[in-house]
Amino acid sequence: MLVGFATSTKPKFPLTIQHVTHNLAKSRGDRDVLLVDCSMAKKQIIPEKYQAWIEVRKRYHLSHAHIQMARELGMNPKKLGKIANQTQEPWKTPLPVFIEELHSKRFGTRRPDTVHSSEQRAKEKEKKKAKRRRLTQRNKTNRGAAGIATTRRTG
Repeated sequence: MLVGFATSTKPKFPLTIQHVTHNLAKSRGDRDVLLVDCSMAKKQIIPEKYQAWIEVRKRYHLSHAHIQMARELGMNPKKLGKIANQTQEPWKTPLPVFIEELHSKRFGTRRPDTVHSSEQRAKEKEKKKAKRRRLTQRNKTNRGAAGIATTRRTG
C-alpha cells in the first residue's frame, strides 16, 4: 500500500492509480505490470460540470435518473447538501423523493423518458466536439486546395 511520495516537487499532472502502479513496477523491475500499464487506453477526462454531478450522485446515493431530473430542473450540485438534510430536519423529504416531486410538478411525469448518465453525456459531447474539429479541419484544407482566400474582403 502506498502512503505518499518522497519527492519534493509536485507532479505536473494529476496522478492516477495507473501512474502509481507503473512507477512501482518500474522500480521493482516487474515486466508484466509494465506491459499491462503501457497497453492501457488513454483515460477519459470528464469536464468539471459533469464531475460535480458524478460526485453528488455518489455522495447522496442518487440514481442516474435523479441526477438527470435535477439537471433538467436547473438545480445546483453544490447546493444539494442544504436540501438533503432530512436527518437533522425531519420535516424535509428525502432528496430523491423531493427531486421526483418537483419534476412531476414541472414536467408532468415522475421520471424522464430516456435516462443518460453524466459519463454518457460527457462522451457524447466529446464525440460531437471531435466531429466539429474534423469538419473544420477538412473545410480549411479544402479552401487551401481550391485556392480560395481564407481571409475576408472588406469594402
